[in-house]
Amino acid sequence: MMAVHRSYRRKGVGRALLEYAAPLTGALRVDLVTDTAEEFYASFEHRRFSGFRIYP
Repeated sequence: MMAVHRSYRRKGVGRALLEYAAPLTGALRVDLVTDTAEEFYASFEHRRFSGFRIYP
């Protein structure tokens, strides 16, 4: 689980964390559920479900 403090959002921190951490897990995808950051997750290549499934 990760989060970015409100004062650091929209500065590339969340994207950098996700792009760094996802490959380290060895996972083929990342499933995300949000009710506050839909625009952020939609900016990644994804397939839409109830959340987002990102394929890094």
